[in-house]
Amino acid sequence: MVDRWKRVIRKNGMLRTIMKPIYRLSRSAIRYPKEKRYGRELLKLLDHVDISADLIIWYFGVPTHPNLGDQAQKCCILRWLRENYPGSPVVEITSRAFNRSKKQILAKLKSLIRPHDLIVMQSGYTMTGIHPDEESHRVITESFPDNTVVFFPQTILFVDEKRQDETERALEKNQHVILLTRDSISYETARKLFHGIHLACFPDIVTSEIGRNCFDGKREGILFCMRNDAEQFYERGDVLQLIDRLSDCGQTALTDTTMKDISMEVDSNTLWQQILSVIEGYSRYRLVITDRYHGTIFALIAGTPVIVLKTNDHKVTSGVDWFRGIFDDYVTLAEDLQDAESKARTMLSKKYTYRLDDYFNREYYQKLKRIILGEHYDHM
Repeated sequence: MVDRWKRVIRKNGMLRTIMKPIYRLSRSAIRYPKEKRYGRELLKLLDHVDISADLIIWYFGVPTHPNLGDQAQKCCILRWLRENYPGSPVVEITSRAFNRSKKQILAKLKSLIRPHDLIVMQSGYTMTGIHPDEESHRVITESFPDNTVVFFPQTILFVDEKRQDETERALEKNQHVILLTRDSISYETARKLFHGIHLACFPDIVTSEIGRNCFDGKREGILFCMRNDAEQFYERGDVLQLIDRLSDCGQTALTDTTMKDISMEVDSNTLWQQILSVIEGYSRYRLVITDRYHGTIFALIAGTPVIVLKTNDHKVTSGVDWFRGIFDDYVTLAEDLQDAESKARTMLSKKYTYRLDDYFNREYYQKLKRIILGEHYDHM
């Protein structure tokens, strides 16, 4: 019921205008005690940063919410940083902590961050004008104009014009910004909005895990990985009817990419092993049907063919473009639920090796450091 009301409000401009400040105020009041604690803990952490290291990496927007895709991004970003900058400490800063104690934390950071240090921003759907990560995007980028600031792949779709203008001005104050966009639509948006920064179109960093894991278990049936929130396009009842119609193809199961039995209070290596155990579950099926961006990527990490359903924005459908010409037999976009059923029966009739190439790691993420070191270019 709550998610249905969210979808109604999102689609109605007047309702959205009325409800937005009420929603923000109530959410802030609920989160205040925990976020205040996060701020105090971050200040204590910063007191113990060893600035004698040759290079310190400052990682902003580290996710604290239980979304499997965002946590997978965090693990992949941290692993990439450690592989490419061995020995350099990584200071992890969450948006909740930064936003709650911004003035104190910024003052502390100004005494710690040196011009040659590297600043990186969390990947995701974080350039909308209403995402909590955007405060650090603006404040940190313009407060440290001499530092290289790398935005890991972003989906860009601003819904707040004032915040869009603020982000434009902030990013243009730093001539060392490297903005990686997650799809061609976001790339074109960034090219029109932001001037004087370095742009490149990069796949989501979790794609760097495709082809790097091997799952040899028995496969049967179809796994549905479906969202149940304001971004979903199809009603849950219609999805359940699709599941029922495809039940003659073997066992079916319904899941999502929210974290239920996974602890985030562990180091990133342990967290990644927990996420891999979830991905291993995708490898037990012959087919995945999903409207989740990372549901698609998790299926491919598991070597499982996947049918993608559209959502209320371009994030998922444009993400499919990355796989065209590379994994055509494994990824297809359904026009509607009837088309999804037809495609599912066709794909289940085919034989697959369930093994994929590590194309995205090789062609993109093994080359990213060269861009950061100065080989800047606009790349599509």
